[in-house]
Amino acid sequence: MDKDELTLYTEEMKRYLWFKSGLDTTRNLAVMILFGMIFVSFGFSEPTSHRVPYFGSLAVFALVLFETRLFRFYAASETRIRLMERHMIGPLFDKGIKGDVQWRETLAETYSRSKMPGFFEAIAFRIYKNYFIIFLALDTSWISKLYLAPQPAEDFAEFVHRLDLGILPGWATLAFMGVFWILFILAVFWIRRRKSRHEYLLGY
Repeated sequence: MDKDELTLYTEEMKRYLWFKSGLDTTRNLAVMILFGMIFVSFGFSEPTSHRVPYFGSLAVFALVLFETRLFRFYAASETRIRLMERHMIGPLFDKGIKGDVQWRETLAETYSRSKMPGFFEAIAFRIYKNYFIIFLALDTSWISKLYLAPQPAEDFAEFVHRLDLGILPGWATLAFMGVFWILFILAVFWIRRRKSRHEYLLGY
């Protein structure tokens, strides 16, 4: 391992840690929004307070979109780091490890044609990794508030009526949530089937 390779590894690790810090920050902000929305929803008795977790979900989804862009660059950087660790650093400490003699060409290709995940793959992975449980908690608190306040709904029709959001009728809100969660579940299963095929999905 020469000086240039060590410098490249060091700089790539800095990039990797910067992107990871950004991902951690957006996730922590989403968790703060989650607890804030739940507190407002259940801490106040106003009938309109049930809408707070709904709009909180929109704010968290905006964070998902922002985090998706960060993750694409993070994944590309992680692929390069694992390539250097496997074929450059590993053989340096253990002569029994035989690295790929073409690893430098493979690394160069990641810079000339960056191998980052596509947008939909990235957003599906972030949902699988963090946001499935966050949205589950947000929507559970919202549905619970709707059903329980100001008193438990007498029947399903009343519950659907409580889902009204201004000009949007309750049945439309319920249908939107159904489609939303079907897509989330499909994204989770899709990513789980692809985990063994990509460097940046290993270990998750």
